Amino acid sequence: MSQSMRLLLCILLLLSAKTFAAPEGPPTSDPRWAEAQSSHQTGNKDDGHRLLIALADSCPGDLGLAVACYSAILEVEGRPLKSNPWIDLAADRLMALEQFGAISANTEVVHEAVSRVIDKALLEGRHLEARATSDRFLRKNPNDLYWRIRHAYNYRRMDLLDTLPLYQELKEEYDPDHPHPSTRQLWAWMQPELKTIEQLPDPIYPLPKGSPLLLMEPDDPDGYWRTVLDRSPADIPTMVDRVAALSATQIVPWADQTGLTDPLRALDLHLQSKPPRELKALRELQNDLFARERLPTDPRERDLLALSRRFAWSDTMHRKLLALGNTALWTGRPESALRSFQELLSHTEDPELSGNAQTGLWTAQKQIGATNEIKASAGILDPGKSYSWMGKPARAADIRRELLKDHVAPTDIIAPTLESLSQHVLKLPPVSPWPTDTPAVGFGIDLQVSGTQVIASGRNLLVSYDAENPGSPLWSQLQRHPVEHHRRTGYHPGYFQPLISNETIYTRWGLNSLPDGIAAFMLEGGKPLWAYTYERGRSPYSKGVPMGDPAAADGSLFYLQWHTPGDVTDRNRTISLINFDLQKRQPRWSADLASSGKAMDMAGSIQKSAPQNTLYGNSVTVHRGAVYCNTNAGMIIRCDIRDGQVDWTHNYRRKNSSLVSENLGTRPIISGNNVICMPRDDGRIFALDQKTGLLVWDNPLVVGTEAIGVCRDILIVRGAGVMAGLDVGTGKARWFRPIPEGPLGRSLLIGTSVYVGSVNQLIRLDASTGKVLEERLWALGNERPLAFTVKGNQLFVISDSPAPDHRHDLGKPLAKVDTPARALELPLKRTWQLNRGNARIAIPPSTSSLKESAYILSGGILESIDLSPSGSINWRRFVDAHKAQLSFFDDKLLLVENGRTRRGYSRAVAFSAKSGRILWESMVPASLGNPLFFDRKLMYHDRRGKMVVLDLETGKTVWQRTLDEGDLVDPHWDGKQLHIFHASSWHGPHLLVLDPATGNTVTRDSVMMSAAVAPNIATPVDDGWLEVRFPERTASWIRLAALSEVNGQGWASAAELH
Repeated sequence: MSQSMRLLLCILLLLSAKTFAAPEGPPTSDPRWAEAQSSHQTGNKDDGHRLLIALADSCPGDLGLAVACYSAILEVEGRPLKSNPWIDLAADRLMALEQFGAISANTEVVHEAVSRVIDKALLEGRHLEARATSDRFLRKNPNDLYWRIRHAYNYRRMDLLDTLPLYQELKEEYDPDHPHPSTRQLWAWMQPELKTIEQLPDPIYPLPKGSPLLLMEPDDPDGYWRTVLDRSPADIPTMVDRVAALSATQIVPWADQTGLTDPLRALDLHLQSKPPRELKALRELQNDLFARERLPTDPRERDLLALSRRFAWSDTMHRKLLALGNTALWTGRPESALRSFQELLSHTEDPELSGNAQTGLWTAQKQIGATNEIKASAGILDPGKSYSWMGKPARAADIRRELLKDHVAPTDIIAPTLESLSQHVLKLPPVSPWPTDTPAVGFGIDLQVSGTQVIASGRNLLVSYDAENPGSPLWSQLQRHPVEHHRRTGYHPGYFQPLISNETIYTRWGLNSLPDGIAAFMLEGGKPLWAYTYERGRSPYSKGVPMGDPAAADGSLFYLQWHTPGDVTDRNRTISLINFDLQKRQPRWSADLASSGKAMDMAGSIQKSAPQNTLYGNSVTVHRGAVYCNTNAGMIIRCDIRDGQVDWTHNYRRKNSSLVSENLGTRPIISGNNVICMPRDDGRIFALDQKTGLLVWDNPLVVGTEAIGVCRDILIVRGAGVMAGLDVGTGKARWFRPIPEGPLGRSLLIGTSVYVGSVNQLIRLDASTGKVLEERLWALGNERPLAFTVKGNQLFVISDSPAPDHRHDLGKPLAKVDTPARALELPLKRTWQLNRGNARIAIPPSTSSLKESAYILSGGILESIDLSPSGSINWRRFVDAHKAQLSFFDDKLLLVENGRTRRGYSRAVAFSAKSGRILWESMVPASLGNPLFFDRKLMYHDRRGKMVVLDLETGKTVWQRTLDEGDLVDPHWDGKQLHIFHASSWHGPHLLVLDPATGNTVTRDSVMMSAAVAPNIATPVDDGWLEVRFPERTASWIRLAALSEVNGQGWASAAELH
């Protein structure tokens, strides 16, 4: 949160959090009320809060008493911008009491409670809940100025495009001289907020009907574009043609700067909106001009396409376009043919050309499976009209009937019940799935069933199992190469789901950690067929990186590729679309879509993007002659499938980039006339008009991490801690519900059911309502699931227990050592070794019963190693963590994630150090990185007063506390009690003694401080060392404070203390 935002929030909270009016007397004669007041006055706030909560809970019918108790907690804790469990509990319960009518929404205490609840929801990514709360209070209090201001402020923080109208209404009513003092204070707070009105995004306006030129902002010094817009093309055919000629190499921004459009295409859409009689003069002019063009004897397809755009209304060019469409149809490129036929139908007036284009369009639709569109044409075209078909005339109805005669209507997909599923456990080879130290979302393994095989895939592995008897793998392609030093960090794993087509697997591949090409493998047996690397230049980094799994269309593979002249992090980067011809096994064409520093990247999206977010991206979507590309680099791009010509680009807003590591993103989803997008570098979900790329709706509330699929007219999305169903037409939530912590990385939509996995169970939801239909525990014993998929009545689950590694079997000696173990002596001699990349090693203390073992975490694999002379691997397990702290307590191994947070939380996982079995898993605040073991408990603290204590037997939170105004807080354990040294810049230091079972304060004493007479009391000793002698004093504790500083921070060091 920026400094200005913090200041604004402080002011607003202070306005709404005046001292609560004290009642005439105590609200109850219960002695706990007086005890709580006494505890608050003596500084033992936690004890006082517990008494008040117990008092309210013991009188469930006394709502007034409950209001008084929870209001008192907020009054005591009432510092702005502070959050702890007491505030959260009191605010939640006061909101519930307001709904029961126990307290008015227009009281200051409810203002305070609601602001706390919304702030916490926004912090945790629960934007849907925050909006619902904000909307509810405005709906109940539509004329209350406080709630109107708060509602607008909440919308701005959620980056909703409905914010600007709310601010405009408040600006019109702005009255800083209002006679009522509290209203003047609200307007005073609103004044700096209103200054941000120019920075707010525009709301979404309805799509224009007819010409899109009104929304363009071309470079038009001579007024040509304006003339074309204002006048009929019948009056100015020469001017229209001149604009077409000048636009051939241009790209024009929309007026709102949200993207770019191909000006030739925009001009074409403008002309198509005119009556046909107004285009007659333009047709004649372009026929004449095209006749003067000098074409090569055998022109290339790319050149003819460029001419078809330049001379879009020329009858002569239309015949060449028909020939291009027919050639594409005959050579197995129906998507390309369909686009040519569509363009011809929208431009020609020649009945013969139109008829040939219509039959060609139907044939192309048949080949790509668009049978519903063939059926829909029956209501548009005269069924008795005659067309040329197979060398003779035929009626439209007969042609459609012929094309649809073999069509079998798809049957409804029946979602299997969880009870009916037969579970099969798959074990992966012990290879890290991803060559990165950034863990994947839910471990990052994709599963798909093809025929009789189950394919598991990740960047480092491709493994096949028999679907009927999935024991040992049928075959595998594994990569154990080390990660290059300059590519070690931060590349967020995403989808890695190969394309399976015609008994062949097509996937990204390469011998380095980042894939630099594509490869094909036989589905049966896994034999490599071919590999291709697309190189540009002679640089060692010239190979580029495919950014997503390939998509198949027109007998080719389509995928995005990242190019840089240097390493992938080089700021001079280009994103290209590759059309890879499967017959020739080389690109048919490559089109540069956007390059940093060039006009296509007018917003700097590509230059500012991080390759860590983009390189493991999403597939492209091919639909009706267009390729839709989610770059995950700030841009959505639509291209012509025939040559990669950019139709339009859209620059989306990026406000949630901190959640990239959790987001999978999605390939563009076609829905009616819209294309729905969810890029992984933001998580917002929005829909664009297919024709223009203009924004139709925007939903930043879900903070989407996985787009699961579309069921009827509902898009099912997994977000930050929530599952939601969004209306595909409006983007509004039809339903949403929380999901359990620790979801597996991939969910499924089958029929009308959504299957969501967590580490504990599999859940089936109704896709229409979000209602839980079934729950089922995993039958894995001591193992845990990493991924799952469902096919028919078969449930396939990947276990965290790896398959045997025949190089190093569990329990098998790593070396043959005949001599007995003896004490170390020089010279040392190596007896065995294990090669592990980027390994973290933990060795138990010498007093531990585990001292004969070592523990290694490498690439998401945790292993226990016997440290005997012969050595062996005791056990190994996959873990969803790469950076972690390993520590020991009794016979437990404790793993705590580092460098990865889930909405502000990290994981603590306890293993049985002897067997590797997971004992428990718990979420702990990511800011708490200092462990302290005591009394069979584990404390995590931030050295500033926040403490969370877990039970080491169960992993459950025993208690948590936040000490106010703590600048330095150190806990110590003396075997019986917790001693907390608490220093603050607001008051002197204190020593607190806490009850280890509850965290309650037992004693609180001020610390006597004394300074030496002179700050420099060190005397030199041998070899340049200094010695400091302290005067004798009677004390239980000693603390040394530094008088020197470096960069404003205290600094000192001591070699020895005696």
